Amino acid sequence: MAGTAPGAREALELEIGRVSDRNRPERTKVVIADVVAGTLRTPLSSLLHSDGNWDTYDVVVRRDGMPLSLVHVAAATPADEAERLVLDTLTRLTPPAPPWEDLHPQNWPAVRVAIPTTFSRVDDLERAVRSVSRLRYPAFDIVVVDNRPVPDRQDYDRIAGASDRAVSILHEPRAGISAARNRAFSSCPHDLIAYTDDDSMVEPNWLEALVRPLLVSEAVACSSGLVLPVDICSPEQALFERLFEGFNRSFVPRSYPAMAAGDPLFPYAPGRLGTGANMAFRVRWLHQIGGFDVSLGTGTPSRGGEDLAAFVRIILHGGSAAIEPAAIVWHDFRPTADQLKRQVYGYGVGLGAMCLALMIAEPRARRDIVRLFPRAAWMYLRSGNCTVRSAEDGEPAPRAWRMRHAAGMLSGPALYLESRYRSRRVA
Repeated sequence: MAGTAPGAREALELEIGRVSDRNRPERTKVVIADVVAGTLRTPLSSLLHSDGNWDTYDVVVRRDGMPLSLVHVAAATPADEAERLVLDTLTRLTPPAPPWEDLHPQNWPAVRVAIPTTFSRVDDLERAVRSVSRLRYPAFDIVVVDNRPVPDRQDYDRIAGASDRAVSILHEPRAGISAARNRAFSSCPHDLIAYTDDDSMVEPNWLEALVRPLLVSEAVACSSGLVLPVDICSPEQALFERLFEGFNRSFVPRSYPAMAAGDPLFPYAPGRLGTGANMAFRVRWLHQIGGFDVSLGTGTPSRGGEDLAAFVRIILHGGSAAIEPAAIVWHDFRPTADQLKRQVYGYGVGLGAMCLALMIAEPRARRDIVRLFPRAAWMYLRSGNCTVRSAEDGEPAPRAWRMRHAAGMLSGPALYLESRYRSRRVA
């Protein structure tokens, strides 16, 4: 797989290279070191020492377009030593080849790229649209779904001007990211649709990497990739990334059913199948499961879980899923401590709501969740980190996080029922 073109990479670096204005310890910049044919494409000196605003760097090591590992480098590390660390890491890594590695079609299928938004962060949305417009993919269209009750046409001109490609804007007045995503695929003229968020930026080869797993078979219904932070501004955010976000995911490409090996909770453990900021679907599979549950997700009392519920239902209906780490999305999230606490609570709510939603929608899920609940509860309490995974470094989540996450999970089912009641009234 080809790496990112230098010109496109430089353009993206300009977008994501903003310096944090928060006076936090351990300010970490996340960068990608591309190794092509055994040689670093860009000297690490230009990546690591372009300014003095960072204490450390998390270097995502990518060989021939495939992310393989993460190397933590102190800012004081000389560039030649950092390069040695990166190249030494590659010599120890021989990941298994995914079944789609050799798929290079002459005619790539057309794809719709959809971005749901409430236009609350127009600057971020402009940047997201700009990054999508730079995709190195032969056939795609861009759709922004306005999820406000009443549209503001002045914003539309601004978003259209952010791209040198045509941008279609659809209006979905029903609140919630699920309703917005459903609006995007219900009118999709293509067989495939990809989604990202309005505060994210995609790598130029993102769509190619995300689509390739779907070409293996018609049974592969969905794919997802890696979501990386632009930077990390506090130790709390670093822990949050390791527990909940992109850094908790493997750099190894995998597909179902292989990804279920060794996971006693599959497919119900959160995050194993992907994330809503970086996912693609065969449209017919979304129609088959009835789309995203409009009572789940951001903008509803349930707060989340709609992406995970869609992944799980596809598996339960006989479809397959794939994870391709080469499909990279960046998210720009510099949270305060209070925002992190709210996010942890919201993740708990979304998880509890998703479990009830699956039990209502799928008889098999009802049986599975009841059967797996004792083991899942034991694994959750034993981990001490708001997940069912044992922490690799033994670092537990703060007690306040654990309490809020557990409270969110307990509240999730009731909030989902409230969300369903509201959805029916709106309908």
